[in-house]
Amino acid sequence: MVRKPGKVVGGKIILNGRDLMRLSDAEMREIRGREVAMIFQDPRASLNPLLTVGQLLRQVLRHRRKLPANQWKPRAR
Repeated sequence: MVRKPGKVVGGKIILNGRDLMRLSDAEMREIRGREVAMIFQDPRASLNPLLTVGQLLRQVLRHRRKLPANQWKPRAR
């Protein structure tokens, strides 16, 4: 792992034919969680013990999938 702040000094990151290094922040936000994601090995670092799994799923469906409430609520149960 590279220490913060870290920076890319060369090379490419190609995903489905697109160079991720050339995408805007808005374009990267659309890709994150839909096409690429990081899964941490330590569950204490990735899960909030104050939220239920259903609440975590609702957050993903609401924010990443941009679904209306009548679609994401039943899917998260």
